[in-house]
Amino acid sequence: QIKSYLYTQVESAGACLVCSVISTSSETLPKIPADPVYRWRMHQYPASQSSLGRNVLRVWKARESLWMAAKHNEERQCRNYSMGIWTRDDTFWVGNIVGPAKLLGSANASLTAWSKNCKQWKGMNDKSVMLGRKAADVMLSAYSNFWNPHPELRSKNAEIYLDLYARSQQLKMMYLKPGDLSGSDALIYETKPPSVCFLQMYWCGKSPPPNTTFCEWKFPSIRGVNGR
Repeated sequence: QIKSYLYTQVESAGACLVCSVISTSSETLPKIPADPVYRWRMHQYPASQSSLGRNVLRVWKARESLWMAAKHNEERQCRNYSMGIWTRDDTFWVGNIVGPAKLLGSANASLTAWSKNCKQWKGMNDKSVMLGRKAADVMLSAYSNFWNPHPELRSKNAEIYLDLYARSQQLKMMYLKPGDLSGSDALIYETKPPSVCFLQMYWCGKSPPPNTTFCEWKFPSIRGVNGR
């Protein structure tokens, strides 16, 4: 039923759902190499020691598999996508994204990654990112490239790692106002009526959107919990 719902929603927006995968198990990962280079990648939660770090890799692996499906669709259609975008399944959107035509009109658009200019944690805000076609090939292959020990890409967290990785591949990094990518991490805490709260630690701004609240205000027990 959920696949049918997603297909209908995507079709009603004038798009085509190319691939939908719903699994009851997590993505499998190989053993993390013992080489110190991997312990210094995202060393706040290294994948060799932390379930949080391994979950980051699982997200990247899932994104890459979807991107491969999209590239197969390009081959079938004999045409290429102009842009790509990744976002998270717990993102709640409060407005439209910036018009792609505006971004595609900028210099070196194909090699550009656009992310929000807030909550960057000294790297790139990796919640929702828009990508030119060549940049998509790079950034949506972050999982495969993680296993390459060179360059070292020493980093504290995933945001810094992705920023270093993008720059190592000579991508152009551009930053958007929060209103241009107006989605943010949220929770549905009631279904009747539907009620949404936003995680304040990831929200770009001082106040929640109208008719919503911050989850930390409503549920003080989750303050300080990393929602990754």
